[in-house]
Amino acid sequence: MNIAIILAGGSGTRFKSKIPKQYFKIGNKSIINYTIDSFEKSSQIDKIIIVVDKKYINQVSQENPQHIVVSGGKSRFESSYNGILACPKNCKKVLIHDAARPFVSQEIITSCIEALDNYEAVVTSIQTTDTVIKSKNMEVLQVEDRSQIFLNQTPQGFDYKTILNAHKNRAGSVTDDISLLDLDKTRCKVIKGSKKNIKITTNSDIQFAMNILNQN
Repeated sequence: MNIAIILAGGSGTRFKSKIPKQYFKIGNKSIINYTIDSFEKSSQIDKIIIVVDKKYINQVSQENPQHIVVSGGKSRFESSYNGILACPKNCKKVLIHDAARPFVSQEIITSCIEALDNYEAVVTSIQTTDTVIKSKNMEVLQVEDRSQIFLNQTPQGFDYKTILNAHKNRAGSVTDDISLLDLDKTRCKVIKGSKKNIKITTNSDIQFAMNILNQN
């Protein structure tokens, strides 16, 4: 069974609104519902788990009775782990995706799932077009080879047992799930992302999202 976990527990402090960004409406639909729709359309996904702040459990459960809705934690890590623990026992592959990325394509979803036939983990990324520097105290230490620099998006995908064990054995804080893995021992495939797979973070991203909708 292939599971999609949608992380919607964030408060969106950089998004100036009375409600978290994932519940903000673009057109006639909330951002989170565009995201859910993308995974519902995929023939690769058997079940969807939505992780939300406990204040929104009733609302999201009523709007999505066909999906599993669970409470998030105090951090992205805890929310992700709660989603993983909610997976059915026969789960084989799991994709973890930000609710605030409503325009993930079917091609990306399919590529992630198919790559997990040969890899224990996959990340969705786009190559940077800007020169990247490493600095300390606002002084340049090194200019990186940008041909090897990628910007991470979601979904990230995993063999279920691999990511479950990684969460159980976590040491220290992490920014996302791929950071939990020992990449010297775990094969991880890079899946080509898309500039349209934007994470809506600030109010200025809304106009870009509306432009994408108008194109579609």
